This record gives sequence, C-alpha cells and structure tokens, in this order.
Amino acid sequence: MSPHPNGRRSFLTTVGSASLLAGCGGAGRVIPECRDPSDEALVARTRVGVAAIDADVAALPASEAFPLGVASGDATAEGIVLWTRYDGRARLGLMVWREGGDAVAAFRVVPADGGFAHVFVDDLEPGERYRYAWLELDGGEARARSDVGRFRTALPEDARTPLQLAAFSCVSWKREHDALARAGREGEQDLLLLLGDTSYNDGAETLCEYRHTWGQTLSSEGWRLVRARSSLLATWDDHEVANDFCGPDVSQAQIAAGRRAFFEHQPVRRFRNAPDRIWRSRRWGRTAEIFVLDCRGERVCRTRGRPDATMISETQRAWLQRGLAESPCAFKIVMTSVPIADVPVFFETKAHDRWEAWATQRRALLRFVERERIDGVFWIGGDLHIASAGRVGPRPDDPGWGQLEVLAGPGAQQGSPFTEWMGPPQYDFADPRSNVTTFDLDPETLQVRVRFVLASGEAMADLTYDLSGPVHLVRRR
Repeated sequence: MSPHPNGRRSFLTTVGSASLLAGCGGAGRVIPECRDPSDEALVARTRVGVAAIDADVAALPASEAFPLGVASGDATAEGIVLWTRYDGRARLGLMVWREGGDAVAAFRVVPADGGFAHVFVDDLEPGERYRYAWLELDGGEARARSDVGRFRTALPEDARTPLQLAAFSCVSWKREHDALARAGREGEQDLLLLLGDTSYNDGAETLCEYRHTWGQTLSSEGWRLVRARSSLLATWDDHEVANDFCGPDVSQAQIAAGRRAFFEHQPVRRFRNAPDRIWRSRRWGRTAEIFVLDCRGERVCRTRGRPDATMISETQRAWLQRGLAESPCAFKIVMTSVPIADVPVFFETKAHDRWEAWATQRRALLRFVERERIDGVFWIGGDLHIASAGRVGPRPDDPGWGQLEVLAGPGAQQGSPFTEWMGPPQYDFADPRSNVTTFDLDPETLQVRVRFVLASGEAMADLTYDLSGPVHLVRRR
C-alpha cells in the first residue's frame, strides 16, 4: 500500500529536497520552558495497520510543532530508531514507506517527557531505502506533517558492497552550518557519523538548560537537513556536558543531566541492562563494522598519566579488542571523540584531554591491532577543530605507524591555527576549515577514499588509502 490509501506511488517525487525541510526555526529558537522531569521518560507507541492513518503526505502542510526536525539512527539490517521532538497538542502518528513505493509501517505515538519520541521500527528489508514522516492526527486522519526524513537499513549480513559514510565533529550553534546544509541537500551518504561536540552546552547544568542549548543547536537549517538525509551513529565528547569535563570537576548530577539530554536528542537505542551505555557497534553487511567508543563517560581522571591509566573501562576495552579480532567485515572503523594519534608538540596544551594522557591503554590497543595483524582498521576522531588524514604514530617504530586516523570536521567551529606543522611523514593533509568528511569504502580492494568537502562543494583534499596491510596512500586527486 502507498502512503496514501489511493495508491499514489509517485508522491515522493513531489516531496522534493526543498520540502524535506519546512517551517524551520532559527538557530536561536528558545524551546518551551520545561518542568522538573519525572524519572519515567519512556515513549509509548502502538503499531497500527497502514490503512488506519489516512495520510496523503505530499499534500499535507508542514507543522511548526517539530522545531528540531527528524532523525534516524542505530540502523540494523531489519530495523531503525526514528526520532523527533514534538511541541504540539494533537495526537502524534508516524508513517514509513519505501522510497518511491508503498507504506510499510504506521504508528500512533505518545511522546515522552519533553516531547521526545524514539520509535524502533522493525520488520524492514536489509539494504533498502525508506522515507518517513511524523504526523499530527485528528482521529485517524493526518492534518499536518514534520519534515520528511530518509534512511537506508544496514546491508544484508553477507553483502560486500561499496558504502559511503559522512562524518564531522564540533558544531557550534553560534556559527553558520553551511557545510552541514550542503551535505543535507546533496550528500549521498548511507550513514552519518557524529564524533562528539555535537552541541556546545557549556554553562548548562540542569536538564532544562541542556534541553535549551540542544534546541538552539538542532533547530538550524543545516542540522535539520543533514539529520533528515540519512541515519546516524553518535558518540559524545566534553561539550555535551562541560568543557574538558572529567569526573570531579563536574557534579554527578550535572553529568547525569547532560547524559540524559544526549540520549533525548539522538536517535539511539538504549540497552535494557545498561541504559546509559553509549559504546556499541553496528555492522553493515561484510563491508564495515563501526565501533562507537565512549571516550568521555568512563574516564578515571585520577589515573591520567599513570601506568593504570583508564580512558575507557576495561569492559569497553575488552569488547573493542574482541570485536576487532572477530569481525568478519572488510573495514573495522573505530569512532573516537578525541584523537588517538600522537599529534605534534604544538597541541601539547590539550594532551591531557586525549588518548596521549592515557598512554598505557592507548599503546596496548594500537599494539593489539598490530600484533593480531588485523587489516582494514582505521580510526575516525574529532575534537581538535582540524580536518586531517595521516598515521596514528609519527615514526615507523611508534605504535600505530601502520594505522590510519582521520579527524573529521569541524562541522562549524573556529579552526586550529597549528595545521601548518601537521605534515609528512605522519600527516598527508591538515586544514582548519569547516567541512563534512566523506568515506567511500571498497571492500574488495580494502581501499577507502577520503574527501573533505566544504560548503561550496569543493573538496579540500581527496585521498585514497589502501588498508590491506600497513596503511599507505595510493592516490591523491
């Protein structure tokens, strides 16, 4: 059945990219005042037959009651989390349909505290492209809609086909989000990776204050476009809570509020037995397994610089090493919010906040990959306000010399002035300008093409690496 009971299969062509985003609030939009939230923050949803909701989505007006747009994330081969924040008073519905085709699922939804709705949609087909919209209902009839989002489910279990990822970090709500907007209008990514500092929430302490700053961030046109364009995987870094936060300098109540706001605003699944856990992995067929690390929430600050230094918990470390060794995928991509590379001396003032200050654990991870001869591993990081590509270790005898790290973004932030010292033999490219970084993965050759794309569409650099052994640059376009 199509998204309209009359069988209008062509309506997707009439809901073009211009109408995927409608009724945007400005980047400074203030969210409604929130009350003290209850501990219970669950969304209620009821799956109904697609005929139960009368919706000609293409003809519906856009509602202003979805000020942060829509998003999808944590895709598997059969399911995905769909997200929105709803500020209206009508009953809420959700419809999902194949791109260019029939409706496949419909829901009636009661949002959680704050208007947040996370709905896991299952029984989807692997590797297929879908679209979706949230609906304001009057009885069984839709009266208005959200932006229209799109996503692709993860590849079939045995598929080894090319895949495109996009990634960035460090997006200040005080800056223009033009690079994000371009990726949202024109990007062909199957999956978006968010490396942290997604929202600069510095100064917030309570949940209501965190919701306010997240609202300022995600209401921009750029964010709404890029989050609607594809599904995402997200981790966090310091600015989701407070600059450089590490345990004792921030109260546990504030960290808990910042963590809750992160989960409220991202389309991620919660683990039933560990609802606050951010680290996870997702496989896209046999092409890629993406390991999402939490390099912030499990740090043991007092161990910094010591032999027992703990950047990530021992449980997370063991999970990562086991996952890398056992993964059947061609590419093993590790998302780390802070660089794991040994970066030049000019960045030493911030070394306390990245992997270098937890040297024992860092060295053990890098040596593990080398000792086990795990091909196809590369690291994607953020935090430094730099776009770069190069080796993790600066010299041939150093841990990580044969491993690639790409710093993605910054998406919208003032760049670092020190990129001129990031050169060969460790670095092949470094630039401080805001961008969206794309990765074209070829599982047959184990080559990855990395492009750093400006808001204009120009690529600052276009590099292809071979990861079938120690990393080497095979092409610079």
